[in-house]
Amino acid sequence: LAEFPVPRLDRTEEASSPFFWPDGKWIGFYREGTLEKISIDGGDPLTLVKSFPFGTGVVWMADDRLIVQPTWVEGLAVIDRGSQELRPLTTPDPKRGERAHWFPQALPDGRHLLFTIMRRGAGVNDSEVAVVEAATGKYRVILEQAAEGRFVPPGFLVFIRAGVYHAIRFDPASQTVSGEPIRVLQDARGILPEGEKVPVAVSTSGTLAYVPGPRLLESQLVWVAEGGKQELLPYPPRTYLDASVSSDGLHASVSVIEGGRYLLHV
Repeated sequence: LAEFPVPRLDRTEEASSPFFWPDGKWIGFYREGTLEKISIDGGDPLTLVKSFPFGTGVVWMADDRLIVQPTWVEGLAVIDRGSQELRPLTTPDPKRGERAHWFPQALPDGRHLLFTIMRRGAGVNDSEVAVVEAATGKYRVILEQAAEGRFVPPGFLVFIRAGVYHAIRFDPASQTVSGEPIRVLQDARGILPEGEKVPVAVSTSGTLAYVPGPRLLESQLVWVAEGGKQELLPYPPRTYLDASVSSDGLHASVSVIEGGRYLLHV
């Protein structure tokens, strides 16, 4: 495997969710409630937006506007150059059961973006990939039962479906898909239902980077008695995440990921 130098950018302690400026010379990031940027050559970070509510993604447009997803239960918003104010771009349609718009990505024309429509009471498997016109906020669905759509030059759309990444032919000029999807990135880590920690990124040159690893780890429930004795509970292996025991010690609740959704079991 090839090895690449990994320079450290000082003065970026506690930074998260980095993303590149379109010219590749700046990196934006989120830290302690603010949106900042720093040169790839280092130096002092500059504050872009104070009191920034970071959600599931930020897109830095070529005209210096920011397209952001402020929270997990809203549509996309715009921050104009030199402004600190969020201006709504899309609004989830409650008549269609939409609850949020996630994962924005700019298309090459600079006028359209891809994003994911999440539905109320549904998980990742019931989402849709849509395209929106940045000037008007008008959007349309281009792919159903798909999430985290990413354009990969010159003409593919990579997305996640049923916990597995797929690719389908995509025309960025007409913003349409064609053909049948195929499975790709078999060893890529999947996304959680709340959309945090997106494991796939794509450059404008078509290079795709991803985080390898198991999509969702299954585990079994174990009761640990006083003294450290462990007892395997008679429940099947699942993607258990959180557990809470009642005050009387007789009951417990656990959250489980099934079908791209969080479910509560008692």
